[in-house]
Amino acid sequence: TEFAYTPDGWRVLPDTPIEVTMDNQGSIEHDWTVLSDPIERETEFTEDAVLFRLYAEAGATVSDTLTPLPAGTYQIICTIHGHFTDGQVGTLQVTNG
Repeated sequence: TEFAYTPDGWRVLPDTPIEVTMDNQGSIEHDWTVLSDPIERETEFTEDAVLFRLYAEAGATVSDTLTPLPAGTYQIICTIHGHFTDGQVGTLQVTNG
């Protein structure tokens, strides 16, 4: 769908750089943004919380390296206005297990 990540959950090792590829098969722009602290409403979002962001125009595929993160659970959102509210959210688990 246009306002969802597939998959919507990822598991990676802590303190390891990860190559992230975003294939935007939608008809509008999207991003894949890792937040330091989860939010419940779009109005709570601040740029200060962004740990990593990948942006892709409609139909584009982009890649970048996610710098190592400590163990924990991180929220992934699309920061384009309205996309979080429409359900474009996921979870990144950084764990040894």
